[in-house]
Amino acid sequence: MDISCVYFIGATSGLAKLIMAEMKDCKGIVLEVQAPSPKIDFQENSERKARIRLFKETAKRLNYRMYEVGIDYLQPQMEIGSEDEFEEEKMVLLYAPVKDTVPYNKKISKDKVLEILTFIYLQIYRPTFRHEPEKDYEYQVYLNSLLRDYDSNLPKLISLKD
Repeated sequence: MDISCVYFIGATSGLAKLIMAEMKDCKGIVLEVQAPSPKIDFQENSERKARIRLFKETAKRLNYRMYEVGIDYLQPQMEIGSEDEFEEEKMVLLYAPVKDTVPYNKKISKDKVLEILTFIYLQIYRPTFRHEPEKDYEYQVYLNSLLRDYDSNLPKLISLKD
């Protein structure tokens, strides 16, 4: 386990206070984590699975439940290529409701998933090129195209996995 993971585990009580005080209007916590894959070596795959377990166990210590959102989540590319091509990385999207509730059937609406994705793409990734107006516009168009694809292809209800 690397030192940052140890620090993260040790900092959970402070994180709980931060969530309660600083994020009092927070609906949920979202994380993107590298997806396990049979196409990568055993060691790397094991580490990816362990990270997911670590975040779920840490959430549990803070009295939250961290779920894997049952979609093919794509982390947007952070760079605009020379030919303006983008290549996304498949990730696992983790979600811990804070003020939101999860139904007993552990399914959330497409609208809720789109709300989460819109937050990630347009609030977290969108400012990437804020000081370069041409790239910024191109990147925003790209992010919006990803959101449109999700809107077109997601089912009405999406499963959450413990």
